[in-house]
Amino acid sequence: ADMYTHFAEYGWVRLGQVRLEERKHNEAMKCFEKALELNPESEHALLGKARVYLAQGKNLESLRAVRKALEVDPISEFGFIQLGELQLLGGKYGEAHTQAKNALKINPRSEEAYYLLGRVYLAQEKLEEAESSFRKAISFEPKYYAWPYLGLRSEEHTSELSHTDISRMPSSA
Repeated sequence: ADMYTHFAEYGWVRLGQVRLEERKHNEAMKCFEKALELNPESEHALLGKARVYLAQGKNLESLRAVRKALEVDPISEFGFIQLGELQLLGGKYGEAHTQAKNALKINPRSEEAYYLLGRVYLAQEKLEEAESSFRKAISFEPKYYAWPYLGLRSEEHTSELSHTDISRMPSSA
């Protein structure tokens, strides 16, 4: 594909990600599908579709899109994380744990992988491991989603982490 096609694909993927954040699922899906028209093997568009399906509660369709993305790139950090998310939802904690670890082999500083790992540990009621994983996610990305699990808002300072009571953590994501 030429450079312009690549930029157009990237633009559609980015717009889809923005629409997904805005919870405009149908618009997000159209953007990811436009990207796939330009490049049927766009890993990021496939994972975007997987995230839309997941947000819509269509877990089987999400799993299919993730598997297709992993066919395109068998060592995709975000593919492993997305697959782990689905396995966590399905109560397959061991498999979700494995996918988080796979993502960390690719990127040892992946806040998303540590966030997934923390939620797996939380589901297994392994609170110390969960807290450790959430703290790692925050250490790599201070504005990350893990703050609520530690009972803090992101604008509060890291020095206050030592005062956090782990028993106040929410029991589900």
